[in-house]
Amino acid sequence: MKNYIQFINHASIVVSNGNKSILTDPWYSGGAFDDGWSLIFQNDKTKIREILTKISYIWISHEHPDHFSIKFFKEHFEFLKERGIEFIFQKTKDQRVSNFLRSKDFKVIELEDNQTFVIDQNFEIKIHRSDFYDSALVINLNGKKIFNLNDCPMNSENDLKKFKKIYGNCDFLLTQFSYAAWKGGRKNLKWRQTAAKEKLNTLVKQSNILEAKYLIPFASFIYFSDHYNFYLNDSINTPNKVLEIKNNIKSNILFLKPYEKIQIENNDLNTEGYNFWNQEYNKIKEKKPNDSNGYTCYEFETLNKKFKEYRKKLFLKNSIFICKFLSKIKFLKIFVPITIKLSDIDEVIEIDVLKGELKISSLNPDIEMHSKSLYLIFDQGYGYDTLTVNGCFEELNKDGFVKMTQSLALGNLNNIGIYLNYSIIFNFNIIFLFLKKIFHLKKKINYSYVENLE
Repeated sequence: MKNYIQFINHASIVVSNGNKSILTDPWYSGGAFDDGWSLIFQNDKTKIREILTKISYIWISHEHPDHFSIKFFKEHFEFLKERGIEFIFQKTKDQRVSNFLRSKDFKVIELEDNQTFVIDQNFEIKIHRSDFYDSALVINLNGKKIFNLNDCPMNSENDLKKFKKIYGNCDFLLTQFSYAAWKGGRKNLKWRQTAAKEKLNTLVKQSNILEAKYLIPFASFIYFSDHYNFYLNDSINTPNKVLEIKNNIKSNILFLKPYEKIQIENNDLNTEGYNFWNQEYNKIKEKKPNDSNGYTCYEFETLNKKFKEYRKKLFLKNSIFICKFLSKIKFLKIFVPITIKLSDIDEVIEIDVLKGELKISSLNPDIEMHSKSLYLIFDQGYGYDTLTVNGCFEELNKDGFVKMTQSLALGNLNNIGIYLNYSIIFNFNIIFLFLKKIFHLKKKINYSYVENLE
């Protein structure tokens, strides 16, 4: 078959002209986000090897582990090398992903925003950078346009119209169809229901503004698999829910099952994915959450040592003077002490980043989590981002999550190349975007909290 799209899993597809092929975001087995996410369907390793024999390029949209899976590289490293497969990634300041790939002796092609790269005759791609670190893939194959938005936060009409002005409309639109991060605690059902509806509304806007002929929902074929976050599955969008929007869009909705191909010139496409995925989603409620007894527990002394390393690393590139100055601005409410209950070691601790204190506390905790989650925040720049996505914690008061974000998210900002130092004067728009997200989040939490009380 020439000129086809093949779905593999989650956010991974193959686009091919029969001669050259590009694979996207390979994640096929194992967990993601500190094992807080699991795939609904796991691919067979032999089947993946068969697909890789036909691949020329692999595009990775961003660094999140459901798109940039280290397990994939470990399992297929030698095979990828033997095949001479090249990697395509957006050009970034930190070059962390590109440097990782180069350290493994892979060839990396870094593309600027909206730069054209020719795969083959009548087959070219462009990358569109989005938000802090995400990117979309724009493919033109034999005159057919394929937009892979994965989980780019292009939710507003304004953003979508800007995107359309650059790239036009499309024949095939691939986009995330359900929420993919923490959406309130166990009691905050209203927020999760609202988030699911907002995601469907985004599908409507994306489909109609980009005038997609076919809408292919993907990048949401996961479930929350930890005992802390399993409740988040209660309102996720399923194929049935997605079909509720079909009267509001002109696009034909196609669900593809793993390994299914569609020929892009075919004007009468029918797929088998709808029934397949409905059956798989029905199995989620029968699954058992991960057994926390198997997790590594970190005692207070170990956490305190790691906290000191974490703080030292923070203030190598962030100005403690600027951080203290910003903490005095009352409406920002940043770097306030946060109190966390560690369920596995039965301790409540207070963290004050500016003072450099981590101590046992008798105060009422703001948040509850496993010690491994706190250790990851201290150990890795992506640790806090991981926690916000996997939702493996419980908010013990309605301001707990926002307070924790305002206190512990600096490492996450650093991880994407943003620092609170004197250069911030030239990059304040990024900080403004971050604060805007915090304000928007707090507004949603307060709204949902009031709704639940009623």
